[in-house]
Formats: sequence, C-alpha cells, structure tokens
Amino acid sequence: MAKPDNRAERGISKFEIQNSKLPAREVQLSWSVSLAGCGGVLRPVVVLTVMTCVLALGAYLYGDVVLVSISAGIFFLATADYFIPMRFWLTGEAAYRRTIFGTKFIRWSKVRHCYLDEKGIKLSPLEKPSRVEISRGLFLYFGDNRDELVETVRNLAPRDRG
Repeated sequence: MAKPDNRAERGISKFEIQNSKLPAREVQLSWSVSLAGCGGVLRPVVVLTVMTCVLALGAYLYGDVVLVSISAGIFFLATADYFIPMRFWLTGEAAYRRTIFGTKFIRWSKVRHCYLDEKGIKLSPLEKPSRVEISRGLFLYFGDNRDELVETVRNLAPRDRG
C-alpha cells in the first residue's frame, strides 16, 4: 500500500518538488521566514517609509517619474528577500530554499560543513572556510523552529564530513 503524500498539507506542492531537479521525497520539515517580521512590526514600516521618502525626493529633484520607477523596481528586487517570505523545506535528499527568484537547493551528499549562528544554519559544500563561501551553499533561517531545525539538520547532514 502506498504511503499518502502529505506535501500539500505541509505547504510544499508536488510542482515545486518536481521542478527542483530532485526526485520527490518525504518532506522532513518545512517552514516560512519573513526577515521583515524578525525585527518587530516597526522595522519594515521604517524601511518602507525611508524608501518612499527617498523615491519621492528623487522624483521631485529630477522630475522624471520613469527613472524613479525604474530605481524603485531595482531597489525592490535588491531587498525582496527582506519583504517577501522565503520558504524552506528539508527532505532526506536535500535542503531547499524558495524565493521569488526561484528555488535553490543543496544535496546532503554535497554538504561538507554546517555553521550555526544566531540567525540560522549555513550548509556549505566547501572543505574549508573561504571568501567564496558566502555565495556557495545554502543558508537556512530559523524562523520559529530553531531547536527542531537544528535537530533535523543534525540527523540529515553527513556526520563524517565535519
């Protein structure tokens, strides 16, 4: 008898798993994180107010609404991870992060080191820490499930790699 597929209950669609270039696996843990919500309610309001004032000042000084609109779009894309929630999920095969720019993943077999800090866990494919590490691997933000995430990564990450 086939085991029921509970990904839909956990917020991960079959389409997302299939388009991640990995076989569909049982989701061990899934969660969503909005970085704007991590600093309290006032923080995103202040950031949006400052952004609006800067753009209004630019429109007033330069008088070109088109250029200001293009600047606003670029600014929004640069800060989208802050304002739009990211979705994470862990399977027995890999760890995933989905943003508006797409889905990024790292297979557990490629993970060489796991670094724990106050915001989350960095899964790195590199043998030693280096300057290129910031663009490699995957950072898993905690959200509301710090202990559960640490325990799940501890169980899924290869132990003989550091």
